[in-house]
Amino acid sequence: MSRTALDALCDWIGLTDRFADSTGLEHVAPDETRRAILAALGLAAETEDDARDQLAGLETAEASRLAPPTLLASAYAPLTLDPRVRRWRILCESGEQRRGEGSVRPSGLPVGRHEILLEGAGREDRVWLLVPPPEGAPSVKALTGRARLWGATGALYGLRSGRNGGLGDFADLGRLAEILAGKGASFLGINPVHMLGSSDGGLYAPYSPSSRRAVNAAHVALDLPPEWASLPEALKNEPPPASGELIDYRAVHAWRAPRMTALYKAFAAEASGERRQAFADWRQARGEALERMALYEALAETHGPSWPTWPEALRRPDSPEALAFARTHAHVVSRQAFWLWIAETQLSEAQARAKAAGMALGLYLDLAVGVRPDGAEVWADPESFLRGVSLGAPPDALGPTGQRWGLAPFDPLRARATGYAALTETLRASMRGAGVLRIDHMIGYDRSFWLPDGLPGAYLRQPLPELLAVVAIEAHRARCAVVGEDLGLLPEGLRESLAGAGLMGYRLALFERGETIRGGEFLPPESYPEAALAAFSTHDLPTLAGWRRGREIDWRAKLGDITPEAAALMREERAHERWRFAEAVAAPERVPVLGEEPEGHDLEAAEGAHGFLARTPCALAAVQLEDLLLQIEQPNLPGDVDRHPNWRRRSAASLEDIAGAPGVNQAAALMAAAGRSEQKAGRPAEET
Repeated sequence: MSRTALDALCDWIGLTDRFADSTGLEHVAPDETRRAILAALGLAAETEDDARDQLAGLETAEASRLAPPTLLASAYAPLTLDPRVRRWRILCESGEQRRGEGSVRPSGLPVGRHEILLEGAGREDRVWLLVPPPEGAPSVKALTGRARLWGATGALYGLRSGRNGGLGDFADLGRLAEILAGKGASFLGINPVHMLGSSDGGLYAPYSPSSRRAVNAAHVALDLPPEWASLPEALKNEPPPASGELIDYRAVHAWRAPRMTALYKAFAAEASGERRQAFADWRQARGEALERMALYEALAETHGPSWPTWPEALRRPDSPEALAFARTHAHVVSRQAFWLWIAETQLSEAQARAKAAGMALGLYLDLAVGVRPDGAEVWADPESFLRGVSLGAPPDALGPTGQRWGLAPFDPLRARATGYAALTETLRASMRGAGVLRIDHMIGYDRSFWLPDGLPGAYLRQPLPELLAVVAIEAHRARCAVVGEDLGLLPEGLRESLAGAGLMGYRLALFERGETIRGGEFLPPESYPEAALAAFSTHDLPTLAGWRRGREIDWRAKLGDITPEAAALMREERAHERWRFAEAVAAPERVPVLGEEPEGHDLEAAEGAHGFLARTPCALAAVQLEDLLLQIEQPNLPGDVDRHPNWRRRSAASLEDIAGAPGVNQAAALMAAAGRSEQKAGRPAEET
């Protein structure tokens, strides 16, 4: 078949027309999908002539430049520049400048994002220069002096305590870190805590944030700010919503809202000059990006959390009407900025508590893959995002039917033209207060799956070396280790590229199989790589107890996603998988079928699984809080929004009881025996 102008344009952009899913089935993206994605990129190609003209324009623009818009430095070779370049000037982030003629050798340049002014052929081009650290992102050993550590991961929103307002908060986070540090843990991982946006509590999915550049104020511990003492006794003493197994976010919001309003009023009326100055200094340091986030939240109070439904005049942050609102409602904008300040401050304080308690790394934070198209970040920085397409994934092990996430992708053409400024700001914000950062869906840094509205999806190739350089630069700057979630349909060579940039990958015991994910033998722990985080499962997969029972199979059957016949076959296969895993962990099963099990058997299974993780050579071993507490239900069922209670489950035990939970002490002992524990000499494991 002859190649068309549409094919040639897609090749230039990196848009593929075919791919294979996890079953090996090949998919061919229809021309409608490719044209819709090109249109989102600003490249209308409805006809062959259109496609030919767009490609000619791109090629002409590229040929006229003295260099690509972003260059990646190597310490071992000069930059590749157009021979027409006569003079150059490097503007370093620090303000230092370097000048020269001819070739540019980046050796000796500081790590960072710098600008280069190139002169030649009667023109001047301004391009970006990425100078990553030679060693990549810092390793666990470089940061801690230890090669193998362990920690726990769990849901912040689900933490129970005797003092929170129905939703886990940053004070709970600091306390849990102290408890686990006393058991020898070196890190504590949580769900993303990005800003979700003002609402009545209806927006709570942590992987669908309004902005990844600000912290979610819903997790602020209201009783920590000094203004709490000034609140009326009625507000301080009224109990929060009753705690059931599931979180009622609207009830929590209704309880918190008047207290947050009263706390800001107390700050505005009574705060000391020093405290006011600290807020003003923070606000100034965060700059225009923060002001736009706060303005968005102020507008959302009146017009709702989705900006496309606002009056037309308010749909851009720089419109005269939006700027006028900021002036006339300065007190509302200030109140929103105040809560973003408190949220960021309390998250940093939780990290300080973790480190002070002995955690070598402290908090292990999570960067979501994208933001909602109708949220604050797209409104505040509209040029950085595309409309009409959603990020997602084709059918794979995490989502057997494929996934459409409803998240806006970065514009890759603008990203390169700006030296990845938006990604840099996102990473910088996410690494504040983190000892480790997990980057969700790292596959998207190699190729991202885009789904136009109402159409099937296709892959768009990404500039992986440049994106990894940006990650390494910011990790180096923040002294933060990085875990890239590399699960799903892996492009060839991706894991090697991540390792070369200093990033750790993921190794899930559920997926580490000898032949295929379904049916193969579980690989032994010594086969796992060092540069990885080892875990049994994730928030998107069954808990250990749930997996043993086939609970996710039950849910899929209940929701009609699979037939009863398919469910029966999957349950039969699960029984065999349990036997295989028992052999891998050297803890033979006593109950060879699914269904009812004797009391206490989940604890025995957890001993085998966590001992298995402890024996891997991976730099990090993570145990899930749900597995430490022997919970059956998983936090999230991918691909489902309303039918399964995603992101609403509470922890099975309160903070006051976690320290004495048998699964917690059992895992701590296993990790200590394997040499992973950070427990201080003379400090008993039971001490909290």
